[in-house]
Amino acid sequence: MKITIPQQKLTHTLEMITRVSIKHVTLPVLQCVLIPNDIVVEDRKLAGVLAQRGTDGSVVVGVGLNLKWAPDGAARVGDSVEPAAILAALLGSFDALPTDIHDRYRRALVTLGQHVRVELPTGQLSGMAIDVEHDGRLVVLDECAVSHRIDVGDIVHLRPG
Repeated sequence: MKITIPQQKLTHTLEMITRVSIKHVTLPVLQCVLIPNDIVVEDRKLAGVLAQRGTDGSVVVGVGLNLKWAPDGAARVGDSVEPAAILAALLGSFDALPTDIHDRYRRALVTLGQHVRVELPTGQLSGMAIDVEHDGRLVVLDECAVSHRIDVGDIVHLRPG
């Protein structure tokens, strides 16, 4: 597949395409949803996706998908799935997606509209996740109505209360 994407958006775009493809492939088996970097089923992690760009401009996308086994508390696809079949379906889904999938990704991102805590390298931030930008940064509105654009951090969904 030939993709023409501005270099600054390439890493995030490949991450989005991979997450949407995994969701598409596993949807017949599991009702999964997307949160930044992860795919979850009933609050249990099914997969993680991370893309990194090298100094030469190449991008490597790493995917950890629990197929037949999962750690305690995590989700898995199931015993009957064959890894080669999932890989073939994932690559087919990947090829079928348009290169600009931001709106589709945004609609699938269940974090938006949720109260979250973001665990940052420098501390924590709490607020409402209100958007995800085209470069992948999550926008969180804090209790003082200040918008923060997050590109690094662990997102924790908070229960309403």
